[in-house]
Amino acid sequence: MDPPCSDHILLVLCLLFLVCIHGNAQGPCEIVLTIKRNTVWNAVPQKQLTINCPVKHCGETLRVTWCKFEDTNCKQINETEQVKIGWKPFDRWSENRIAFLDFKKISMNDDGLYRCGMAGNKSSTVSHAINVSVSDSNLKMTSTADHNTNDSTIKKHDEKYLSWLPYVYICVGIVLLVVVVTAISFLCIYGCKGE
Repeated sequence: MDPPCSDHILLVLCLLFLVCIHGNAQGPCEIVLTIKRNTVWNAVPQKQLTINCPVKHCGETLRVTWCKFEDTNCKQINETEQVKIGWKPFDRWSENRIAFLDFKKISMNDDGLYRCGMAGNKSSTVSHAINVSVSDSNLKMTSTADHNTNDSTIKKHDEKYLSWLPYVYICVGIVLLVVVVTAISFLCIYGCKGE
Protein backbone atom coordinates (compact mmCIF):
# COMPACT_ATOMS: atom_id res chain seq x y z
CA MET A 1 0.00 0.00 0.00
CA ASP A 2 1.46 3.38 -1.07
CA PRO A 3 1.72 6.13 1.53
CA PRO A 4 -0.34 9.26 0.85
CA CYS A 5 1.20 12.17 -1.09
CA SER A 6 1.52 14.36 2.02
CA ASP A 7 3.73 11.68 3.62
CA HIS A 8 6.09 11.85 0.60
CA ILE A 9 6.33 15.63 0.90
CA LEU A 10 6.90 15.44 4.67
CA LEU A 11 9.64 12.83 4.18
CA VAL A 12 11.43 15.00 1.58
CA LEU A 13 11.23 18.07 3.84
CA CYS A 14 12.60 16.10 6.83
CA LEU A 15 15.49 14.77 4.75
CA LEU A 16 16.24 18.27 3.45
CA PHE A 17 16.20 19.62 7.01
CA LEU A 18 18.67 16.95 8.13
CA VAL A 19 20.97 17.69 5.19
CA CYS A 20 20.90 21.42 5.99
CA ILE A 21 21.68 20.84 9.66
CA HIS A 22 24.48 18.39 8.88
CA GLY A 23 25.92 20.70 6.20
CA ASN A 24 26.08 23.67 8.58
CA ALA A 25 27.49 21.74 11.54
CA GLN A 26 31.01 23.06 11.98
CA GLY A 27 31.56 21.97 15.53
CA PRO A 28 32.45 24.32 18.35
CA CYS A 29 34.03 27.55 17.19
CA GLU A 30 37.11 28.74 19.08
CA ILE A 31 38.61 32.20 19.35
CA VAL A 32 41.84 32.25 17.34
CA LEU A 33 44.55 34.95 17.43
CA THR A 34 46.65 34.80 14.28
CA ILE A 35 49.86 36.44 15.48
CA LYS A 36 52.85 34.55 14.07
CA ARG A 37 55.66 33.44 16.33
CA ASN A 38 58.69 35.77 16.40
CA THR A 39 56.73 38.74 15.05
CA VAL A 40 58.81 41.93 15.22
CA TRP A 41 57.57 45.51 14.85
CA ASN A 42 60.29 48.12 14.26
CA ALA A 43 59.62 51.66 15.43
CA VAL A 44 61.39 55.00 15.59
CA PRO A 45 61.15 57.04 18.83
CA GLN A 46 58.51 59.78 18.90
CA LYS A 47 56.64 58.28 15.92
CA GLN A 48 53.26 56.54 15.85
CA LEU A 49 53.13 52.74 15.96
CA THR A 50 50.02 50.57 15.66
CA ILE A 51 50.34 46.88 16.48
CA ASN A 52 47.63 44.66 14.98
CA CYS A 53 46.18 41.50 16.48
CA PRO A 54 43.97 39.63 13.94
CA VAL A 55 41.19 37.65 15.64
CA LYS A 56 38.68 35.01 14.55
CA HIS A 57 35.90 35.73 17.03
CA CYS A 58 33.09 33.26 16.12
CA GLY A 59 30.46 35.96 16.53
CA GLU A 60 31.22 36.27 20.23
CA THR A 61 31.56 39.69 21.87
CA LEU A 62 35.15 39.99 23.05
CA ARG A 63 37.11 42.21 25.39
CA VAL A 64 40.64 42.92 24.16
CA THR A 65 43.56 43.29 26.55
CA TRP A 66 47.22 44.05 25.92
CA CYS A 67 50.14 43.45 28.24
CA LYS A 68 53.90 44.01 28.24
CA PHE A 69 56.32 41.43 29.60
CA GLU A 70 58.43 42.51 32.57
CA ASP A 71 60.66 39.56 33.39
CA THR A 72 58.22 36.61 33.45
CA ASN A 73 55.09 38.63 34.28
CA CYS A 74 52.91 40.29 31.66
CA LYS A 75 51.78 43.67 33.03
CA GLN A 76 48.44 44.87 31.68
CA ILE A 77 48.47 48.04 29.57
CA ASN A 78 45.76 50.62 30.18
CA GLU A 79 44.59 53.31 27.78
CA THR A 80 46.15 56.75 28.23
CA GLU A 81 46.46 59.88 26.12
CA GLN A 82 49.46 58.26 24.40
CA VAL A 83 48.18 54.67 24.16
CA LYS A 84 44.90 53.57 22.62
CA ILE A 85 43.41 50.05 22.61
CA GLY A 86 40.50 49.10 20.38
CA TRP A 87 39.07 47.45 17.28
CA LYS A 88 39.47 48.41 13.65
CA PRO A 89 36.39 48.65 11.42
CA PHE A 90 35.40 45.27 10.07
CA ASP A 91 32.99 43.52 7.76
CA ARG A 92 30.01 42.71 9.99
CA TRP A 93 29.45 39.38 8.22
CA SER A 94 32.99 38.23 8.87
CA GLU A 95 34.18 36.18 11.83
CA ASN A 96 37.50 38.05 11.64
CA ARG A 97 38.39 41.34 13.26
CA ILE A 98 41.57 43.21 14.10
CA ALA A 99 42.32 44.47 17.60
CA PHE A 100 45.05 47.09 17.90
CA LEU A 101 47.44 48.74 20.32
CA ASP A 102 48.28 52.26 19.15
CA PHE A 103 51.16 54.34 20.47
CA LYS A 104 50.75 57.99 19.44
CA LYS A 105 54.45 58.73 20.15
CA ILE A 106 56.37 55.59 21.01
CA SER A 107 59.42 55.96 23.28
CA MET A 108 62.51 53.88 24.01
CA ASN A 109 60.80 52.75 27.24
CA ASP A 110 58.13 51.04 25.12
CA ASP A 111 60.71 48.63 23.66
CA GLY A 112 59.92 45.03 24.66
CA LEU A 113 57.61 42.03 24.29
CA TYR A 114 53.84 42.51 24.08
CA ARG A 115 50.88 40.15 23.94
CA CYS A 116 47.22 40.63 23.06
CA GLY A 117 44.49 38.68 24.78
CA MET A 118 40.78 38.09 24.15
CA ALA A 119 38.14 37.29 26.73
CA GLY A 120 34.59 36.31 25.84
CA ASN A 121 31.64 34.72 27.60
CA LYS A 122 32.66 31.16 26.75
CA SER A 123 36.44 31.29 26.44
CA SER A 124 39.60 33.37 26.44
CA THR A 125 42.98 33.16 24.74
CA VAL A 126 46.28 35.01 24.37
CA SER A 127 48.60 35.55 21.41
CA HIS A 128 52.25 34.76 20.85
CA ALA A 129 54.65 37.46 22.03
CA ILE A 130 55.19 40.45 19.73
CA ASN A 131 58.65 42.01 19.86
CA VAL A 132 58.53 45.81 19.58
CA SER A 133 61.97 47.21 18.76
CA VAL A 134 62.25 50.98 19.32
CA SER A 135 65.50 52.45 18.04
CA ASP A 136 66.86 55.37 16.01
CA SER A 137 68.55 52.82 13.75
CA ASN A 138 65.08 51.60 12.63
CA LEU A 139 64.78 54.82 10.63
CA LYS A 140 67.18 53.36 8.05
CA MET A 141 65.53 49.92 7.92
CA THR A 142 63.01 49.02 5.28
CA SER A 143 59.94 47.26 6.58
CA THR A 144 58.49 44.05 5.26
CA ALA A 145 54.76 43.43 4.99
CA ASP A 146 54.67 41.70 8.39
CA HIS A 147 56.45 44.58 10.12
CA ASN A 148 55.23 47.58 8.20
CA THR A 149 53.08 50.11 9.99
CA ASN A 150 51.94 52.21 7.06
CA ASP A 151 48.27 52.42 6.06
CA SER A 152 48.55 50.58 2.73
CA THR A 153 49.80 47.40 4.41
CA ILE A 154 47.10 47.60 7.08
CA LYS A 155 44.43 47.98 4.38
CA LYS A 156 45.77 44.93 2.53
CA HIS A 157 45.75 42.99 5.81
CA ASP A 158 42.15 44.10 6.51
CA GLU A 159 41.01 43.13 3.00
CA LYS A 160 42.38 39.63 3.56
CA TYR A 161 39.76 39.12 6.26
CA LEU A 162 36.76 40.33 4.27
CA SER A 163 34.31 37.48 4.17
CA TRP A 164 32.90 35.94 1.00
CA LEU A 165 30.90 33.39 2.99
CA PRO A 166 27.50 35.20 2.86
CA TYR A 167 27.54 34.95 -0.93
CA VAL A 168 28.13 31.20 -0.73
CA TYR A 169 25.22 30.83 1.71
CA ILE A 170 22.93 32.80 -0.60
CA CYS A 171 23.84 30.62 -3.60
CA VAL A 172 23.43 27.39 -1.63
CA GLY A 173 20.08 28.63 -0.31
CA ILE A 174 18.82 29.35 -3.83
CA VAL A 175 19.97 25.92 -5.06
CA LEU A 176 18.26 24.20 -2.10
CA LEU A 177 15.05 26.14 -2.73
CA VAL A 178 15.03 25.05 -6.38
CA VAL A 179 15.67 21.42 -5.37
CA VAL A 180 12.84 21.47 -2.80
CA VAL A 181 10.33 23.05 -5.18
CA THR A 182 11.30 20.59 -7.91
CA ALA A 183 11.05 17.59 -5.56
CA ILE A 184 7.66 18.65 -4.22
CA SER A 185 6.39 19.28 -7.76
CA PHE A 186 7.48 15.81 -8.92
CA LEU A 187 5.98 14.17 -5.85
CA CYS A 188 2.68 15.98 -6.33
CA ILE A 189 2.50 15.21 -10.06
CA TYR A 190 3.81 11.62 -10.16
CA GLY A 191 3.55 10.38 -6.59
CA CYS A 192 -0.10 11.20 -5.98
CA LYS A 193 -1.61 9.67 -9.17
CA GLY A 194 -2.52 6.51 -7.26
CA GLU A 195 -4.96 8.38 -4.97
